Amino acid sequence: MLDNCKTEKGNDEFEALKSPIKYIVQVDSNRNFSSPIKVDTTSFTQDTFILSEQQYFWRVRVYDLAGNQGIFSNIDSFGVDITAPTIPILTAPENGLFTNTQTVNFKWLGSLDNLSGTKFYTLQYSTSSAFINTITLDSISDTTATSLSLGDSMYFWRVRAKDNAGNFSDWSQTRSFRIYTQIPSIPVLITPQNNIVMNNSNVNFVWYRSTSPIIYFYKLQYARNALFTNPDSVIRYDTLLTLTLTDSVFYWRVRSIDSASNISNWSAVWSFEIDTRTPNIPSLISPTNGIWLLNNLTIFNWSQVNSDKERSKKQQAIKQEFSDLTSAVRYILQVDTNRNFINPISDTTGLTYDTLILNQSRYFWRIRAFDLAGNQGTFSGYDSFGIDYTAPTIPNLIAPVNNVTFTDSFVQFYWNRSLDNVSGVVNYRIQIALNLNFTFPIDLTFNDTTLLITLDDTTYFWRVKAIDRANNESNWSVVKTFRVLTTDIQEQNSNELTSLSFNIYPNPSRAIILIKLSLPYLSAVRLQIYDKTGKIIKTLLNESKQKGSYFINWNCRDDADKKVSPGIYFYTLEACGKIIRQKVILLK
Repeated sequence: MLDNCKTEKGNDEFEALKSPIKYIVQVDSNRNFSSPIKVDTTSFTQDTFILSEQQYFWRVRVYDLAGNQGIFSNIDSFGVDITAPTIPILTAPENGLFTNTQTVNFKWLGSLDNLSGTKFYTLQYSTSSAFINTITLDSISDTTATSLSLGDSMYFWRVRAKDNAGNFSDWSQTRSFRIYTQIPSIPVLITPQNNIVMNNSNVNFVWYRSTSPIIYFYKLQYARNALFTNPDSVIRYDTLLTLTLTDSVFYWRVRSIDSASNISNWSAVWSFEIDTRTPNIPSLISPTNGIWLLNNLTIFNWSQVNSDKERSKKQQAIKQEFSDLTSAVRYILQVDTNRNFINPISDTTGLTYDTLILNQSRYFWRIRAFDLAGNQGTFSGYDSFGIDYTAPTIPNLIAPVNNVTFTDSFVQFYWNRSLDNVSGVVNYRIQIALNLNFTFPIDLTFNDTTLLITLDDTTYFWRVKAIDRANNESNWSVVKTFRVLTTDIQEQNSNELTSLSFNIYPNPSRAIILIKLSLPYLSAVRLQIYDKTGKIIKTLLNESKQKGSYFINWNCRDDADKKVSPGIYFYTLEACGKIIRQKVILLK
């Protein structure tokens, strides 16, 4: 094809004849020359025509001045095309593409040229948008080309077409792409912190942004096991994700993917636990029921709550996967001198016991359980105890005064009440003996400061101590002495017992009952107490006794050492072949 409208016969010369001749040139768009477009006669071997763009056929014949005409030459063809091909349209790589592939496949849509047709394409790519230091791939016959291996950089590229007439299209629109092969940095996890336990089902996942300049998105995975079997995956374009999850132990990790499809390694694997269940209420074990303790080092005990036990069992049974756990339980102990716990002493422990050093006082205490997720149970009901390690004051003896002589066998003992500002005095212990060593004394414990008993004629020594609710005992009081000498001294001195005697004092009684038994000779003795239904509640004696007098006390407790209820009871004495029954009344 020609690139202009002139046809130079000098370009297609034909041999001139020696005699004067002329030439007839025919040009037609039809090779049959049925209607030639151009016909010209010339004496030269070249001619010029102005033609429009299309395909043409041409031929030449010669004639001389004598009118002889030669035969037309062979037909040849040419075309006229002065229009450039259409501009190629770039298709791949897409504009602004990031890729980690260093060998790039370029593609574009072919140019259109309806005349001479597209001959080839020229591709240029450069790291400069002005195409300085350009790499040119020329004479590309297809609409695709492959680059050499390229390094990491931003690249610009363009394509133009050339037709068979030598017309070049304009350069295509310039596109860019970036090759980046650096692996992104591994994300660093922030929250939820590793091994944390939480009671909120809405979990905020946060991590530090990767340092890669072309990060595109992050992939977060979470699973119920550290091997990430069947994990859930979420794609995020920022570094924050909020999910609502159920109670369980979860493992999570994050990796970053940049715009060039470079993928970082997974982050460290962290775990966390969601536990929204409230721990059960512990049961108080000790100290309870208002008990008084003798030591200021107080040990508290309570039951382990169920959720803690269940966790322990499941942790032993499941090594990799914890699908339904509750977090470890802790306990809050509160101790106060006020049952409303206005200003309590508080302590926290992971055990089911605790130890506190407390001052002497009466206390109330309670327990509540909470887990590491922050779930708090309800406080238990309170119980009480007291601490008292100080003995009561020593009783002051009033009567009998020292060295007094009684002419009556009934002796009344009196002493001042002891002081105890903590637990309070609950009982007094009196000992009455025949010697200062108090060998085989009459030994009675009761809650009053007076005692009336009958005693045989002789010299006696007596002393008293106080006992408080914590069982602290005072020191013994001073020892005093007295003598019983009735008017019938001679008869008493004969020490002759001629009959069985049995006396009870006091009757009615509140706490201690004193029984005096006199035997005229050796005898089997059985002394029992019955309630009003006839049931034996206490056996005081069931053995043989020599002739003489005996003092027996009953502390108003049954054979199981339980305090009997106030009411009417009956003594039955079997001795010396006789049976004696006597009624006694216990008061509140």
